[in-house]
Amino acid sequence: MIYSFLAFITGMFLVVTTTFNSRIGVLKSVYKSAFINSVIGLMTSIIVFFIFDKATGFTFSFSEWYILLGGLLAPFIVVISNFTIAKIGVFSATLLIVSGQLIMGTIIDWIRNGVYPVFTTVGGILIILGLLYIHMIEKNQSSQGGNHG
Repeated sequence: MIYSFLAFITGMFLVVTTTFNSRIGVLKSVYKSAFINSVIGLMTSIIVFFIFDKATGFTFSFSEWYILLGGLLAPFIVVISNFTIAKIGVFSATLLIVSGQLIMGTIIDWIRNGVYPVFTTVGGILIILGLLYIHMIEKNQSSQGGNHG
């Protein structure tokens, strides 16, 4: 239960941080925003690592080089998010980001477990359809000049 709550909070923070980064990207530049994000993220990661080092039991072997790809891709994700959010808005960008996460998460689970996660796929599709429906209603209401709730 606690892990589900933490994942939910992480999703909320993701939207907040990408919104802030996008604003920095508009005020400065998309690339400066990614640089600021990466430097502050690195400093924070170092602090967190030293605080929780003993608790995690994390060890690294260069034979597992691929686990570094997340950190390597992070600045590109920030740049793309900053550019996208400034152009299409927070909700639309979040909808598409979550859709991409659902699809990739399903693929990764499929590869790792060797079994296609049918119910996960159906649930993900329902979530995406629900968000699209909300987006269409809000877009329709805004084009009619009113917000009815």
